[in-house]
Amino acid sequence: RSGACLALLQQHACDMHALALSHDGTRLAAVGKDHRARQMLALWDISAADAPVPAVELVDAKVTLHHVRRLAFVPPAGGSAEEPQLASCGFESVRFWRVKRGKLHCCGLPLQHHEGEMLLDLAFDPPPASPDEEAAAPDRPPVRMLVSSSGGKLFQVDPLARRLEYVFALHDGPIDALALGRGFAVTGGADGKLCAWRLDFGACWLEREMEGP
Repeated sequence: RSGACLALLQQHACDMHALALSHDGTRLAAVGKDHRARQMLALWDISAADAPVPAVELVDAKVTLHHVRRLAFVPPAGGSAEEPQLASCGFESVRFWRVKRGKLHCCGLPLQHHEGEMLLDLAFDPPPASPDEEAAAPDRPPVRMLVSSSGGKLFQVDPLARRLEYVFALHDGPIDALALGRGFAVTGGADGKLCAWRLDFGACWLEREMEGP
């Protein structure tokens, strides 16, 4: 690796604040503002970015009125060869994005009386580390998605069915950071607490008070 620049992506005019790379490394998504200060999501095909003659292709760019704070690719289910699906969260908004016929399309997740929340961060179950691990757990749920909120809540979502499953009240203030591992989740809140949870979220099994938020 030489560290040389392979491509310069200039679809946005300013304020690029969210990036996501697909699990297979072939797609890059970014959210920023266009030259008219409108929020825009852009998606590139970067599968040939490290070829002898680098090439990056813009798949689509879409102006959206739905606020986007965080962006991530949904892990593929069962080795699916479909175009990678994106998930985003923001003010009163959890949305799923997919390319159909060369264009970005999105649909929203009903928040079921939780309007007014800023959705701050999102995380997914890590994919199986190997085919052997996947075969050893045939009844494993395909994908779990967690979304944290400004009200101290954690939303558990089925991203394949695009359905809100559970809402857990975990912190006394915004949950700014979220990570999901194999069998546990970690949340970091503006209340100064860093907490590790089993995935039923019945009780925090490890908690640390931090000096700052």
